[in-house]
Amino acid sequence: MKKYLGAFLIAITAVTLSSCVKKVDVAAVAAILPPVELSSLGMATEGPYPITSTVQILFGATTTNQTPGSFDLNIYDAAVPATLVETIHFNSWNGFDSTTPANATVGTLGSISTTKVPTSYPNTIAYQGSILVKLSKLTSGKTYNVTATAKAADATIKPISLTVKSLFFTQ
Repeated sequence: MKKYLGAFLIAITAVTLSSCVKKVDVAAVAAILPPVELSSLGMATEGPYPITSTVQILFGATTTNQTPGSFDLNIYDAAVPATLVETIHFNSWNGFDSTTPANATVGTLGSISTTKVPTSYPNTIAYQGSILVKLSKLTSGKTYNVTATAKAADATIKPISLTVKSLFFTQ
């Protein structure tokens, strides 16, 4: 009798667990996700970097029901108080900085590029990005902090910033 009771309990448990199928409400999930989000910011290689070089900064981002707009990179001298050394503005998430002439083949201060990464949410796009920055305005031997600000094409959406302390320093 005990073995039949054990088998019966196992059968009831299996039926109960396998019959619970819950579908995700995609519209409800999309409503609570941020329209623009920077998820990561970091360097491709470890420093220090020579001041005559170009460094690669990597980032991750997502948009939900939005089109990417502009992207800003701010470089601060890490000394106290922190001083803004340079702002690099990109009009889009792909292309040269805004100071580069239209017919140029190389960015004046840098370039940005993103690749879309597939997600399981139909309204959300993930991006893997890379920014090449020329270190021309930095001083040798100093440490610098970097902040990035991602914006949606819709100007009413609040820009999202991500700050990384001591991201790079020069030799």
